[in-house]
Amino acid sequence: MRQGDIANVHAAYRRVVLRSSKTHEVFVYVARHPGANCIEIGLGFETRNGLQRRHVVSRQCHKFNVDDTADRIEMSSFSLETGKLSAHFNDNARILIDDEHAPSLAQAMRDVRTEVWGA
Repeated sequence: MRQGDIANVHAAYRRVVLRSSKTHEVFVYVARHPGANCIEIGLGFETRNGLQRRHVVSRQCHKFNVDDTADRIEMSSFSLETGKLSAHFNDNARILIDDEHAPSLAQAMRDVRTEVWGA
């Protein structure tokens, strides 16, 4: 396998927990699927026992725009669509990623980019 082929089969996934309880966790995730030239950013919900799990893709970011997007997330507000997880966000169609979680989300994006495509 050539070195360039490694990035085509490599997947990566990171979570930033927004809210956690005894029964479940609500989080923002950053994922890269094998063969994709972008990462997806979305919201997730998972019960502690792992039996119920949902992901809602909110945005995609091309691999060449990851750093710029991560910088913008750290410096200004960033919102995500809640989709079928809106019940976990007071039925709001969008949520704002606050200053507490924005740096962790930006770092998760950079980590996925580095893991898959290098520095």
